[in-house]
Amino acid sequence: GCAPACQTACRLALTDLTLDSSGSYDARMNELLDLRNTGLFRMGTDNGQGGVATIAIAGVPRSGTSMIAAILHEAGVYLGGNFEPGVFEDRDIADAIEADDPARLREIASRNNAAHRIWGFKRPKSYARLNDVLAELRAPRVVITMRDPVAIAMRNSISTYKDTLDSIRFAAKSTLEVARMLEALNYPALVLSYEKAIANPEGTCAALLTFIGMPADAALVARMAARIQNAPAAYLKATLLRYDGEISISPDGAIAGWIMSNNSEFPPVDLVRGAETV
Repeated sequence: GCAPACQTACRLALTDLTLDSSGSYDARMNELLDLRNTGLFRMGTDNGQGGVATIAIAGVPRSGTSMIAAILHEAGVYLGGNFEPGVFEDRDIADAIEADDPARLREIASRNNAAHRIWGFKRPKSYARLNDVLAELRAPRVVITMRDPVAIAMRNSISTYKDTLDSIRFAAKSTLEVARMLEALNYPALVLSYEKAIANPEGTCAALLTFIGMPADAALVARMAARIQNAPAAYLKATLLRYDGEISISPDGAIAGWIMSNNSEFPPVDLVRGAETV
């Protein structure tokens, strides 16, 4: 299961070792392979419910949740029917979670349970109260992404025009919050490094399939691995902060109008009158 580049490095390292009388090269090879840092950490016990699972994808925004959603979508995992290509975040589930509406969440989950043995959703900030959200779902399993805070901050600066230093502080603070959430999590989780996933896409995809209860077929792993990219064009387009609106000034100087943002962090419509936002 080791990536070819890793195997080559291990073999090169072994050329400097003196074999014992049995010539146990393979044993020493395996010992070195066991020292690999895969960037994958599995925690919690399997809730084993006969091949069914609900996959929650969460983590600090910009930490790679869209990439994980993309490869699960490639594997045929249903992620909802109301999302923008590139981000794979179903708005119906996101709205139910943000509104703290367990009845609505149960309704969506019941419908998806009836149609899919394995389905999932992506909502990065759901980590803030993940145990409560997962309590409403069938056989939940969590995939948590972790990423270099500077890379997260730069992506926020580029796509949403936020101050870089403020974004670094936010990313570091949020990463600590995710770690604290993991300490209290009551469900199986796979924690993965974005950087390691980029470096070893096949290994990451195989581990992900195993975690969610799907066979790690070589052809499927290859298709999924091809979707692991740093900032693909569809993602960049979907996450760029955009505005639309109309502002008018009357003859007496009064201002009126509206503005909409594609970013869910902001209110969908701001009405402007005079110098105040109402």
